[in-house]
Amino acid sequence: GNTASVAPPPRGATKTDREFVRATSGFQHRMPACAAFSVHVAFYLWYGTPALDGRWLHWDHATLPHWTDHMNERFPPGKPFIPPDEPHSPYYPARGLYSSRDESVLREQMREIAAAGIDSVMLSWWGQAGKDFRRDSQGVSTDELVPAVLDAAAAAGVGGSWHVE
Repeated sequence: GNTASVAPPPRGATKTDREFVRATSGFQHRMPACAAFSVHVAFYLWYGTPALDGRWLHWDHATLPHWTDHMNERFPPGKPFIPPDEPHSPYYPARGLYSSRDESVLREQMREIAAAGIDSVMLSWWGQAGKDFRRDSQGVSTDELVPAVLDAAAAAGVGGSWHVE
């Protein structure tokens, strides 16, 4: 399918008179000014630290196989990362490695998300706790964390939606 991007409104345009231009392969389509425009980001709830969770969760995830030999040579599949010095993350969080259970971290993350102009977080959700089905590769249940995440998001004026894993 065609990918589309929405251009921001021109500088100085008002909410009632702006038009968004969606560029697709070979043509442009003008969206009416009343068209909804919002930004959503993926938000993963599976991170844990020994202090709050009793062990590292996902910061120590083993490298997954890549589809190119070059990347598999650079990052051998199955090799676990060793936090806190070598976490499974392309970037080291400025606040340090954290637990998704830490409500003060959740509140700060949601304030930062709102300040960046993001409208909604898509919560990575692995189903209801207590149900008998496969969880993520480390057995993390994200269900019990959802209320705290939604509370922090609401307090920051950020919406929420589901990414069902």
